Amino acid sequence: MAADDSTSPDTPQHLETAIQNLADIHARHAGVVTEGQLGIERMTRSIGRPWFAFVVLLFVATWIALNVGLAVVGRRPFDPPQFFWLQGIVSLSSLLMATFILITENRQSDLAERRAQTTLQIALVSDQKIAKIIELLQKLRQDSPQVRNLRDKEAEAMADPTDVNAAVDRLEEAQDEALRKSDAPP
Repeated sequence: MAADDSTSPDTPQHLETAIQNLADIHARHAGVVTEGQLGIERMTRSIGRPWFAFVVLLFVATWIALNVGLAVVGRRPFDPPQFFWLQGIVSLSSLLMATFILITENRQSDLAERRAQTTLQIALVSDQKIAKIIELLQKLRQDSPQVRNLRDKEAEAMADPTDVNAAVDRLEEAQDEALRKSDAPP
């Protein structure tokens, strides 16, 4: 992204580029969302607000009060106690709400997975860049007459990029070992 009117004078260009890249990822993800999905997500956001709980409570209390009130004044209630219709409405609403929430969570999970994959890719590239920088510093130390040429085994090891497969295998071994220790009797 080139510096233009949309960049903040207080934001460094590399940060502005990263922000724009993240916005582009979100825009691409949002671009494949159907109108139905967006409607479900709007409903899910509404369902998740405190006012919604009060509306539900008010609806249930009004339903019960109306039916009991009709019975008290001698008129036939439209849903007499045991409130069969109210139970049905609440059950259907609960089923729909749970379904809407799961649909929304599935899409959000997909976006979170994409973010995690992007973060992993960036971390791997960063690891390679850092290894290259360490390698160059090692060479500079060896080639520069002003810098004492001391051997640094740790820096030499860090000059090699991380073997991701070996790191994952070692992490799994360490986790398995920790689990075995925690499951062992005292």
